[in-house]
Amino acid sequence: MYYLNNILVTGSHLVKYNNTWIPVETHPSSKYVSGYLQPYVYCINTSSGFIDIGNMTFTDWDEMLTNDFKPYPINTIITLYDNTEIQIQSVKIKDIIKESHLSLLSTVTGIATMEYNNIKYYHLYTN
Repeated sequence: MYYLNNILVTGSHLVKYNNTWIPVETHPSSKYVSGYLQPYVYCINTSSGFIDIGNMTFTDWDEMLTNDFKPYPINTIITLYDNTEIQIQSVKIKDIIKESHLSLLSTVTGIATMEYNNIKYYHLYTN
């Protein structure tokens, strides 16, 4: 854990510094907190993907930057492990899907949605 401008944050969490995303532990103003023993760390998820505190910007819980989010429109077809095809909006957490670009099976661990120009898009987090 580190203090960065009086904010307690994990060292691996991303903060914007000189227009670049860096881990807090590498920020020149961060101070290591020795002996931190709390069993849990909490972070929020935001609709923007960012947390602005004072003059600093952190990523939110999932730490997805713009180029990490791969939105698929609502009519995208997803293939499950048993070759069943369903539309992306019907996918559920723990579904096992075939990653078309990898020919691998993956478990869905999260689903993000966004709307742009009145069109709903989905992003699937997988392991």
